[in-house]
Amino acid sequence: MLKIIMTFISIVLAFSGPCIANEHSKIKKLEQALDTIRDTHNIPALSVAIIDKGEPIYSAGFGYLGSSSQPVTKHTLFRIASITKLLTAQAIMQLVEQNKMQLDDDVKKYISLFSNKDIKIVDLLTHTSGLADVIRPISFEDKRSFNTYLKESISQNDSAHNKDFNYADLNFNLLGRIVEIVSGSSYSEYIKRNILNKAGLTNSDFNQAESNFKPDVTPNYNYGFTFTAPTRPYDISYLPSEGLISSVDELSKWLISTLNQDVKLLQKSAFKEMLTPIRKTNWGKIEMGLGWQIYTKNDKLVAQHAGSITGYKSLLITYPETKRAIIILANAKNVPRWQIAKVINAILDDKEYTLPSSEQGKYKTYILLTCLILLLGLALLIRSIVKKKVS
Repeated sequence: MLKIIMTFISIVLAFSGPCIANEHSKIKKLEQALDTIRDTHNIPALSVAIIDKGEPIYSAGFGYLGSSSQPVTKHTLFRIASITKLLTAQAIMQLVEQNKMQLDDDVKKYISLFSNKDIKIVDLLTHTSGLADVIRPISFEDKRSFNTYLKESISQNDSAHNKDFNYADLNFNLLGRIVEIVSGSSYSEYIKRNILNKAGLTNSDFNQAESNFKPDVTPNYNYGFTFTAPTRPYDISYLPSEGLISSVDELSKWLISTLNQDVKLLQKSAFKEMLTPIRKTNWGKIEMGLGWQIYTKNDKLVAQHAGSITGYKSLLITYPETKRAIIILANAKNVPRWQIAKVINAILDDKEYTLPSSEQGKYKTYILLTCLILLLGLALLIRSIVKKKVS
């Protein structure tokens, strides 16, 4: 009997050995590629998570927190920017499932300021309301109410035409307000209770006056050199479109629940409906589902959403049919997000890949030349002033 068991173990090890070695090789390639990209593109902090077949297979951080020697990890918190919109869309679908609202409801049913506009909930979800962003975010400390933000936005959106695609935060800020009206809860509390908590996220939140929850990394410009970028204000009116602060580890939990169509979040029919393209965009082959940006590549469905605010870049890209997904968070202006995703996919599929080229050297040359020219100009000016005084 012992001989049979030992033979069985030997067979298992014989077949699993090459697989384990291949996985280690892939991880090594991934880490070398990601660390090189971070370095050549002058990105202070970069975090990446990968899901395949609905399971987490890799997550890590690269770089350091500010000027400290503390390394970036999968738990490092970033502003995820517009990826937040996917959670807002999911919240709307939860309320639709509960028959508390309908996608074809007129927005004016919930917000009377829209009494003269023919805009429906689905138009907001697909950025086809015709509305545009005309009011910039301000700090919550300035205490601008949502109604004030809304009145100012509407007063400058008189020319909006329904069904005209125009990507705008205003659409999702309105959806967040509708979540509050329908649920009777604040937007942030609704998201935490009905999405974050149900998906097991314990360290993701919104920066508000009462919480002061902040990212671990600061925003940066990276033009050859790294410069601290101004902090985009944390505006309570903008929470539904860009407000969540999270990590790749935390987002992976929510995304795994979403890819696996966890009924704690939504029914399977709702997940499917969200990934059905229903409106055209002006982004080539990309179409809008409900919150998701959708296209087909190599006959496979791709659903994604990127995020971009001052000094931060993010990307969440999924392949629902294989339940693969990639999450990228960074604190820099210039980040080759889609090229990074392409490299990751190539490594996972044992294909050839080329690392994205960087223009950081060109930026650095421009900056140094500009500084040199300014210094020469200053030297000539000083020389001219001295000569005049001497004469």
